[in-house]
Amino acid sequence: LNHIPKDMENIPKPIIGYIGAINEKLDYELLATIAHKRPQWSLVFIGDYLNNPASPEYYKFVHQHPPNVFLLGRRDVKDVPRYIHACDVCIMPYLRNDYTKAIDSLKLYEYFACGKPVVATDIPVIREHGQVVYIAKDGDDLVQKLEEVLVSFPPERRNLQQSIALQNTWDKRVEQISFLIQAALHKL
Repeated sequence: LNHIPKDMENIPKPIIGYIGAINEKLDYELLATIAHKRPQWSLVFIGDYLNNPASPEYYKFVHQHPPNVFLLGRRDVKDVPRYIHACDVCIMPYLRNDYTKAIDSLKLYEYFACGKPVVATDIPVIREHGQVVYIAKDGDDLVQKLEEVLVSFPPERRNLQQSIALQNTWDKRVEQISFLIQAALHKL
């Protein structure tokens, strides 16, 4: 599991990683801020991206990004934990909008399960886990929070993350749904 994927072996550390679709939910201005303010950091993205994006920010990010940004593309789901393990910190750099207001991100629990520090923008699913996620107000704050966790990530925070991840497995969710269905049936 801890074997670093071949395509990440030569990427300079520290590695700030994001796993998931590279689409309209990401804050490209924020990502550009991180990449430009900390050229010695590697920003690694694992996930699908379009070659003909709608927004100019997206286009610029995909086609004209600085050399410390690595778009590795989609990877097999079974390999995702190896990619997360290869990262020093994981990010959820989402825009704040109607779309991100309603998401419950599976990647958050994957990051937690792998014991990685998580720095994210302030959206509802992140606020729910504010005791373990570092929440950034803007690009400068995100850079500062990344610097903090690269220096120190308390073991008790990692342990709490991993216990939250265990409460959010697919089996647990199926159990919760089953319980809700049973309760609804009893009311009929």
